[in-house]
Amino acid sequence: MSTDRTQSASVAATPRYRATYRQNEISLICNAAQEGQSLCLMGIAGTGKSNITNFLHVDPYAYKPRYLGKATGSVHFPVVDGNTWDGTTEGLWKQLLTALTATVEHLDKPLPDAKITQIYEEQRVFSELRRWINWLCQEHDQQIMFILDDFDRVIQQGPLAMLEQLNALRSEGNREKLSYLLFTKRLPHILGKAHPLQGNSKFYDLFSHHIYALGPYNPDDEHQMLLHLNEGVGRPLRHQELATIKALAGGHARLLKILFDLWRAEAPTADGPLQYFVAKRDIREECQRILGGLHLSEQAALHRLAHDEVTDEDERLIDHLVRRGVLHRAEEITWFSPLFGAYIESLSD
Repeated sequence: MSTDRTQSASVAATPRYRATYRQNEISLICNAAQEGQSLCLMGIAGTGKSNITNFLHVDPYAYKPRYLGKATGSVHFPVVDGNTWDGTTEGLWKQLLTALTATVEHLDKPLPDAKITQIYEEQRVFSELRRWINWLCQEHDQQIMFILDDFDRVIQQGPLAMLEQLNALRSEGNREKLSYLLFTKRLPHILGKAHPLQGNSKFYDLFSHHIYALGPYNPDDEHQMLLHLNEGVGRPLRHQELATIKALAGGHARLLKILFDLWRAEAPTADGPLQYFVAKRDIREECQRILGGLHLSEQAALHRLAHDEVTDEDERLIDHLVRRGVLHRAEEITWFSPLFGAYIESLSD
């Protein structure tokens, strides 16, 4: 009897993602992976980049066949976290190699190359990475799209020679088999100004015409996330409370989660949920994280917007922020999240 109840609860559980989760973005990524094309998704902090990564890499609900069909088992998405990069070229090659071997651990390993012995550890790791890639792409007809998550610091600080080696890995017969998906908070050519990337990098050329803005969740994905959170707690929130959370967060994944947890811990006072929550430390820290991920000129434009002091020179920046989902433009310009807008205004007081 208890087994039946357990099975019933498991079946009834609300999934974290629906089959249509971020369907435009997932479809774009999967099509690019199958064609060996690289791309970059640029989004503000906390918009759910890690959830897309989890969808592609782990596929917890087996949704990928919807996009990849029969090719599902032969398209791999190893994940490299730019936040854990140690700042060295050798460190990046080790991350790529570890991510790749862990993703295809169900396959046999390639035989070692006894002909070449590398003197330096950096060269040895790179040769091992290249050997694995060539073996998978050429001998096993597999497709690899490395997910380079939170790659801002690597682009900004990594030597150009290191970045160019990422392109070189494709040049040995893997052009249609090996690609990269970059997640960044800012435009790559701005991050790589010191190199410079633009006009000087074959790696940048791989995705320079395929850079897309990753906005907040659409209403359906936002609703599904809250249903999933609400089902897993002892005292679920009411429908109206969830609706208020949605309105305040504006589709921002991390703000949704923080608001949900804060509301469950203590409901807002009679002063109103906006003023109540914008004073909370967790909310302010997340809003500051979003703001800190923007360029200084964009931050300044947002401060002027909060003061109603926007200049003609700000129009280009505002248009860019609208495309990235930070602002909305209808009859007038509004903040993507009332909470984020209230936070910016509070900094100007």
